[in-house]
Amino acid sequence: MYFPYLRCKQFELLAIRELAPKLGQSKKISPVLEPVKKSTTALEKAIETLIQQNVNFTIILNPTVGEFSSNFPLLTTMINRKLQRYDNFQFGIIVNQSTNLEEIDYLIALIDFERPLSLIHLNRPNDIDKLSDWAVHQNIKYNLFSENIPVRRYRSVISQHSKVLLEDKFITKPKNADYTEQEELFSDEHLYYIGDGFQGFGDYLTVGIDYSEAGFLPYAVAIHLTYIRAEKNNEIWIKHFVSDSNDDNSDVAGKFGEALHKLIVFIDEKNIATDAANEFRLHLRNDHYPGLGSLKKLSIKNHLELLIQLL
Repeated sequence: MYFPYLRCKQFELLAIRELAPKLGQSKKISPVLEPVKKSTTALEKAIETLIQQNVNFTIILNPTVGEFSSNFPLLTTMINRKLQRYDNFQFGIIVNQSTNLEEIDYLIALIDFERPLSLIHLNRPNDIDKLSDWAVHQNIKYNLFSENIPVRRYRSVISQHSKVLLEDKFITKPKNADYTEQEELFSDEHLYYIGDGFQGFGDYLTVGIDYSEAGFLPYAVAIHLTYIRAEKNNEIWIKHFVSDSNDDNSDVAGKFGEALHKLIVFIDEKNIATDAANEFRLHLRNDHYPGLGSLKKLSIKNHLELLIQLL
């Protein structure tokens, strides 16, 4: 199983909606959704589409970033309204050094129905014993954790049948212009996770773990594309396509065109035929700039399509 971790901004949710039929057919991909916007219209539409396709997913009850991070009960109201009649999902609980288990119990009590839990261990809590005692009384389906979590100390929480490795595979640069166009390994977890004793693996796609509230006009446009290296045992690699006229933030559409031309040469050479790649080709043929958010959406869609193929 693959667990893509998505902050629920507009274009992340659009990517999920557009790929929902393929996700439903695959049954091997379970998105983890961290809501970040109090206006839940886009999130609700995405959830409706996932329900229609019977896609398993996790929705986090205690987001740590965005507009819900200080007002969790608003989120439980939406969950009670939209998800009570759907049973193919989990509630997600983020665990870190400031986790308040009494607050988590309060949130769960606000929900009118029961579902299994996914624990997302972002950092080690201050009191592992207290977490262990609490977890004994919970229906925990998945434990997602990074390599820096001391798993041996979580033995009573993280069981063999619930282990999922969650890592940030995207190397974030300070500026778009800093991305080189050299190809680099992104992930090979899909090849080894079962042998390493995990039920699944996850990542933050081609976005990365860092979160920002608002965008800005960039000096450079960068398109991030993952692809399968057949000659490298079907490893997932990534290549960045960066604009050339990067002295100021004018003419973003022109910068997109510069990066897009480079990307099209590459995907044509590699015969990449994902839906996302074909949408990039359409933008070039139509000389169309879809906006920076759409670039993120297509990059996410392409990555999810690769995992559907590989799994």
